[in-house]
Amino acid sequence: MNDFGVTTDEVDGHSLEDYLQGAERTEDTRFAVVNVTLKNTGDEPFVPSEKMSAQLIGELTYQESWDEIFTERDNELSPGKEITGNLVYISDNLYEDGVVYMSYETGAREEVKFELPVPNE
Repeated sequence: MNDFGVTTDEVDGHSLEDYLQGAERTEDTRFAVVNVTLKNTGDEPFVPSEKMSAQLIGELTYQESWDEIFTERDNELSPGKEITGNLVYISDNLYEDGVVYMSYETGAREEVKFELPVPNE
C-alpha cells in the first residue's frame, strides 16, 4: 500500500456521480482511494483480479473496490513485474468509522489487512 486518501474530487477521470448512477449523494459521500503496487513474486504469470480481491471494511463500511478504475488488474502480470494503481471505494460512513481496513481476501486464511486512519475533513 502506497497511499490512502478521502476525496469528493474526480479520481482517474471518474466522478462520484459516475459511480452513484442516479442514486442520492449525501454530504458525507466520499471516495476512499488506496494507491497500491502489486508485484508478481512467483514463477508463473497470473491475472491479479482473478487471484485477489480487496475490500474496505469499517464498523459501518464494507465495500468492494470499483473495478472500472484500476483496470490493469485484469491483465496478466508476468513474474517479476509490478503494476501500480488506485483501488477506489465509495462510502457515506468513513468519518463515522474513523478507521477502516483495506483487506485482501477477507475471511481467508491468507487475509492481509492494512489499518487506514480516516483523515480529518
